Amino acid sequence: MTCDSRVIEVLDIIGESDFKPKYLIRDRDSKFSDRFDEIMKERGIKVLKTPPRKAVCNSFAERWVKSVKYECLNHFVVFGRHHLEYLLSSYLDYYHRFRPHQGIGNVPLDGLPEPPPGGEIEKTDIMGGFFHHYQRKVA
Repeated sequence: MTCDSRVIEVLDIIGESDFKPKYLIRDRDSKFSDRFDEIMKERGIKVLKTPPRKAVCNSFAERWVKSVKYECLNHFVVFGRHHLEYLLSSYLDYYHRFRPHQGIGNVPLDGLPEPPPGGEIEKTDIMGGFFHHYQRKVA
């Protein structure tokens, strides 16, 4: 199987979902051929290349990949595409709603909800109990 056919296969799989990418941000690595860019353009995806010799441009994407890998995927055996989609969507929900982020004062990206005054503490299992979230029950 050629590299071009793998790219087309991945794009076909993506095309089956509701996700319709408009852009692909990539670095200037030689592994990306002109044909790669042509295939993206044929599919209506605009290729944006990072500036030359600016390693910091990849740092945010690489940190996200590291988070997904180490906090989620390394702890599961993935049983097919649907299972992977479930794991990634569950992790993404956890990442935005509950996971503390050091760069913004250890609060989740969606901010901290206003806790109800008093009440019992309840535990919410996330990703089948892999992560837990604790909050007060609403009276």
